[in-house]
Amino acid sequence: FGTARRTSPDPRGIASARQPTQPRMSKEAAAPRQVACTWAQRKDRLYLTIEITDCSKPQIKLEPDGALLFRGCGGSEQALCELRLQLYGQVDPEESKIAINPRYLFMVVAKEKAGPHWPRLLKEDGRPPKYVKVDWDKWKDEDDEEAEANAKEFNVGDLDDMHKFDEYADEEMDSEGENDGDVE
Repeated sequence: FGTARRTSPDPRGIASARQPTQPRMSKEAAAPRQVACTWAQRKDRLYLTIEITDCSKPQIKLEPDGALLFRGCGGSEQALCELRLQLYGQVDPEESKIAINPRYLFMVVAKEKAGPHWPRLLKEDGRPPKYVKVDWDKWKDEDDEEAEANAKEFNVGDLDDMHKFDEYADEEMDSEGENDGDVE
């Protein structure tokens, strides 16, 4: 009937089955924790915030086809964390930037070409995973973005080239602008 179990004496006189000891896994060998992220976009870039505190040993790989891999240790336990995303479109890794703060990791991912907003962050259709959320504080609609760009194009300094109102004043017009109400 198989192998015999070894028992070890218990101080109370009860025999118990000995549990084999298992080697402890190191942080690197343990399965990484899924880390959450928030995102927003503009016509030419994405804003990604990876929510990890006290990040150490960050490894970030961004491919032109939109594959993003983040690995790093974080939190009070310095546990291994990971984020894998396949972005909707192609990106420019050379123009993208990263800032690591004690509370999060912030990325500005440059799109390969500026154009209309992507319909979603990820390439796959359907509902995004629970760990990917929209950052409404950084979000701007395309219409708002265009209005802001148009406002920047308006320069008050250009008004110096305009004529003054008094140059167009009609000299025959009554100086007080009175009108007796008589219609001729």
